[in-house]
Parts: sequence; structure tokens; C-alpha cells
Amino acid sequence: MLVTARNLPRADDGVVVAVITRRDDVEDKLVVAVGGTWDVDAIASAVRFQEQGFDSQVHASDSSRGSPCA
Repeated sequence: MLVTARNLPRADDGVVVAVITRRDDVEDKLVVAVGGTWDVDAIASAVRFQEQGFDSQVHASDSSRGSPCA
């Protein structure tokens, strides 16, 4: 779904599906999805460009292994 100013989800529309941790930075990122099914590999693929400069890993509640983003 393409998000625009007209269909921007409200803050309470999404569900946290994962956390991205950065081993070389102090910022962790929450991954919030509005519908759909997301697995760790799909999330890592979706954020690869944003996380390419960091040593990042995706952690989801349904996976104990995590997945590198870069």
C-alpha cells in the first residue's frame, strides 16, 4: 500500500511486528505494520537501504534467530 497524506494511518492503526537493533549505534527502531503478514526476511529486505550503513539485525516475536539487514 502506498501511503500518502490522504490515507496516512492513524497512530493506533498499526501493530509492532519487529524491532531493528543496531550494534554500532544507540538507536533501535520499531517496525510497525498496518495489515499484511511480515516475516523477518521480508522486513530485512524492506529496510535494507535505510540500514545499509549500520550493523543491524531484525528481531521479531515469532523468530529467535533474527536476520541481518545489510
